Amino acid sequence: MQQVKDNFEKGNISWLFTKEYYNNIPLVEGLNRPVMDFGYVPLLHIKKEDRTPQQKTDLKNFQAGNAKGLEQKTKWLYQKKWSNYNSYAKLLTENARFLAKNSFAATVQNPGLLFGSGITHESGSEGEVKIGFYFDHATGLVVIPGHSIKGLIRSRFPGLIKDPKIKERNYCEIHCLLNDKDYDEHVFENMKKEDADAAKKIIEELENEMFEGIASSGERLSVYEEDIFYSAFVIESHHSRDLFLGKDSITPHGNDPLKNPVPLPFIKLLTNTVMQFNFTFNKNGDIPVAKKLELVKKIISKYGTGAKTNVGYGQVIINNN
Repeated sequence: MQQVKDNFEKGNISWLFTKEYYNNIPLVEGLNRPVMDFGYVPLLHIKKEDRTPQQKTDLKNFQAGNAKGLEQKTKWLYQKKWSNYNSYAKLLTENARFLAKNSFAATVQNPGLLFGSGITHESGSEGEVKIGFYFDHATGLVVIPGHSIKGLIRSRFPGLIKDPKIKERNYCEIHCLLNDKDYDEHVFENMKKEDADAAKKIIEELENEMFEGIASSGERLSVYEEDIFYSAFVIESHHSRDLFLGKDSITPHGNDPLKNPVPLPFIKLLTNTVMQFNFTFNKNGDIPVAKKLELVKKIISKYGTGAKTNVGYGQVIINNN
């Protein structure tokens, strides 16, 4: 058990959370399914209706006997010290300096940040973390993949929106953000039609340029001219006791508001940790690089990032330096 504790204090968090956390789960040979662990698959990967009576018994025994161990492993995850992982953050920062032309830091606000909640992470045992979390496979650090950040930013643009009211709202919002104005849903109504059409065209060209790699001329940009969204990652923790991961839970009631809910524990990135967001923006149209970066800052600052942003998670404050 001491070796397991040592692993949880300094080991790669991605490996700990996805592998070591369930290292003694029953394995089943073959079954013509995607295999792992040299031809074996975890019993949890077998559908309930396909499990034999013996397999059901094995899993039930695992769930009953593993609760204490999982509870202890979960506790060790929440006690991880940032000072043991700071060196990995420095490596990622150095790498970003070579790749990204544009970066900024943002401090996570209360109640924290959650990412990867859609990843399956449950055996049915008591004391375990019930909801997934995304860690970088190589460094084990908390990261937000670039494609997720790109998707968040694009969701505020009008191009992929079908609902005409929401589409018009997004036009108004991007226009106001680009021109440092408070949101005004009537901004285009107060403009001449030709001016409103020109303003919307700028937004459409910017969207194509940033997300499709298409210039205002309609030609495809080269890979050296396209805008790139890199992964964001943790670079600092100013939380008390040198911590950076914390414990939280959701209590789903389903369709019955009076139901006594069963809490579902999950991991979150704690308040006062700092994320670095990284991009390479190029000027190919009317909008300069500095304005693109400011637009991205404003959207992330306003809407947050990660999961459960609708209830306050993922909110950040952009750092000045």
